[in-house]
Amino acid sequence: MTAQTIDPATYNNIITQIDNYYQHAWNMLIYYGIGIFVVVGIIFPYVFQRFIQWQQEISFKGREKDIKEALKELLINDIDRKFKDKTDELTEQMEKIKSKALAVGLHIQGQSQIKDKLFVPALDSYIDCASHYLYCGDLVNLTAIMENIEVIIHYDISYNDLSKLEKTKKVPLTTVITDIENSDFGGAYALLISKIKENVYNLKQKSEKEPELPI
Repeated sequence: MTAQTIDPATYNNIITQIDNYYQHAWNMLIYYGIGIFVVVGIIFPYVFQRFIQWQQEISFKGREKDIKEALKELLINDIDRKFKDKTDELTEQMEKIKSKALAVGLHIQGQSQIKDKLFVPALDSYIDCASHYLYCGDLVNLTAIMENIEVIIHYDISYNDLSKLEKTKKVPLTTVITDIENSDFGGAYALLISKIKENVYNLKQKSEKEPELPI
């Protein structure tokens, strides 16, 4: 059997094709390498950086929302507190105005009762009047009323009358005296209160010496 030979032209053609194939493969490898380098070295870091920035923006927006909500809550609470403080202040002022009006009415009523020699009702009016003058801070009229109380107890009623009156009153004289003594200006009334207490004590002593009425 005769061996088949390859003519030089065919051989060269095969070599050229093989060379072209490897040359093409090598070029493709280079292109892929460059592509991978671009992706890994340039595009990927850029994309990663943008991703990090996007995450930070989302996180910042979340924190910004939380901050805004916190500031909003603080602002609302501050407004509510100031509104409540102002409302309480106005309510107290209105109560003091109302108390002053009641005190003036009771003051006039007590004076009228004194003129009619209705000393127990007058004392009743004056005790209520003193409580209102104390609350609204009218110290001038409070002093005048406490002086009137001292005079009535000293000259015009019995211990029995005073005792009955104290038991029926919502704010008795003893409570008014204690409130005055505990106030910031209690010291200014120390002498006057001392006289009232002395008069009450004398009334009690006098009542104990009086003979009991036969039944």
